[in-house]
Amino acid sequence: MRLFFGLSIALLMVSSRVCGESEDYMRMGLETLLERESLKYQTCIADKEAECDFDEVYSYLKLLDLWDPIAAKKTKYPRIAMEAGFQGLAEFEIAIADDGSVTRVEPLYCETGTSDARLRFQWRVDGRFCRQFTREASKAFDEYLFPVFPDSLANLPRVIRYRHIFSLKSDFSPSLDLQITDLSRVQLNQISELTKNGKWQELEEFAVDSEAESPAFIFYAGDAAWNLGDRQLAVKRYRKFLENGGGRYWHFGAKAATLSITYLYDQADDHGVVSIGHRQLLEQYLREGTVVQKNAVADAILKYASSLTLIEEPRIGRAILTLRNLGNYSESYSGVTEQIQQMIKRELANYESQIIKIGKTKAKQLSDPLKLN
Repeated sequence: MRLFFGLSIALLMVSSRVCGESEDYMRMGLETLLERESLKYQTCIADKEAECDFDEVYSYLKLLDLWDPIAAKKTKYPRIAMEAGFQGLAEFEIAIADDGSVTRVEPLYCETGTSDARLRFQWRVDGRFCRQFTREASKAFDEYLFPVFPDSLANLPRVIRYRHIFSLKSDFSPSLDLQITDLSRVQLNQISELTKNGKWQELEEFAVDSEAESPAFIFYAGDAAWNLGDRQLAVKRYRKFLENGGGRYWHFGAKAATLSITYLYDQADDHGVVSIGHRQLLEQYLREGTVVQKNAVADAILKYASSLTLIEEPRIGRAILTLRNLGNYSESYSGVTEQIQQMIKRELANYESQIIKIGKTKAKQLSDPLKLN
């Protein structure tokens, strides 16, 4: 197995030791990287044709406790959508002043549907009631209040991507842990029969021939290849499945992402691992899924975090946030081995030490070095 080390940030190369370092340096390091990523994002969105990644900006704001609003108006659920049983997701670009007030709200995206709001299976972009969902969310965001920016970040543009999910159910739907599929009973029975009898070649032929009917067939084609021993072809199909909305199929999505990340990581294909992503699906599955083994899911998330630091432009903020979430889960619930838990702690300490080093360098540049606690 590859080692979970080797982060290379253009700012500097540092030791992996984290013992007794100051939280002040940690915060200064996070602020330094937030400033860099925010300016990069601002430059990107100025180019209307570019696809801009907001993930690192979000991660540093979250790590600095500057993301979650300190005051929020309750969003009104559109009555007509509620009566029709529709749920929605609306995403916006929000500009925030240094004092935390919202100065601009611009709609970016909307999708709606009737299935579970977290997986959004078979939801439609710009679907029914999107206008109503967008209008109500926009009105609420106008009155949000976010944390005040510290003096060290004053005048740094704070333009964020923010979303609101309109859900008719406040907690996890028990039906979600059933396998979501859009196949007919006849098709499912045929697949079940082939799988039960280990007829993987026949399953592969059936799935490939039916691929155009549903992404689920792409998954089954991948499963057949995996059981036939062709891991490379299987992962190619799993990735195609995920690219075609496979993450919304719950167990299928979690299995495809877990196996693909593990295989690609062992092949040293860090870009492939990062491109699969599906961090939110795997983190949700770790909490609530029951079919794919918890330890395998946790291991895939750990490898995903590692790959984030091994690509040309490392995403250290996302890696730290991912590992913190993973560590919190593994300490609270069963299913994650002690070995994985220790690897999480080791990697997190490694990455955080590098942020602290950046903070020390910044303090030195400001000629106002902080004292270690």
